[in-house]
Amino acid sequence: MTKIGTSMHDAAVRQFVERRTACASIVRVRNETLPAGSAMMFYCTACGFPIIMPEHYFLHQTRLCFECVELEERGWLEEAIAQ
Repeated sequence: MTKIGTSMHDAAVRQFVERRTACASIVRVRNETLPAGSAMMFYCTACGFPIIMPEHYFLHQTRLCFECVELEERGWLEEAIAQ
């Protein structure tokens, strides 16, 4: 791996750890308590980041936020979770 790739990897893993730590204190919203028409709240299964979808979303519930999807595509997510 090149030096640039290593620094990108290290930064991505470090940001994941920071995001997971910050999201640990988020009070989770229960969708059934929201009024009709409200956005639906889901949470990334890796870092806990909120994923907001419109009430009438057509796709199945997503399990990862955009940042964690990128880590998974690069093969870095499992290592980041282990940190």
